[in-house]
Amino acid sequence: MRIWKSYTLIVFILGFFLVSGCQMFVNREREKMQMIGPNLINLTKKVEVKVLLEDATLDKGERKLLEESTRNKPSLLEWFDENDYLVKANIIDQHAILLVCTSDGKRGLYEDTDCKTGPDKQLWKSKESSCEFTIDKSYIQQYCQ
Repeated sequence: MRIWKSYTLIVFILGFFLVSGCQMFVNREREKMQMIGPNLINLTKKVEVKVLLEDATLDKGERKLLEESTRNKPSLLEWFDENDYLVKANIIDQHAILLVCTSDGKRGLYEDTDCKTGPDKQLWKSKESSCEFTIDKSYIQQYCQ
């Protein structure tokens, strides 16, 4: 009987550590994703200003638009580079749309316009999100007009 209680206690302790370890990983992932939001909002604002006030286009490429938009504050874009995120840009109806993805370009994490107070879409919450723009003209017309 004593051996049975010892095994039960060991299994209980191992189970506790397994569950708490998984929970710590989930919390770290959530914290990491939540750091993207504020940085993305600031970057989107800069790109939106460039598009609206200077009629910027994607003619020179997405990266060039991002770099020109942050010329006065390069740290906005550098944060994403330093943290190993891919940032893509699009323009619809004179509104900038930014998409943050994993560095391998396989999974979308956030998508944002400057039309709402926070990031428009938290794609990271879905494990099946791709690094493709989901914000389209109808979304822009509904939220940005």
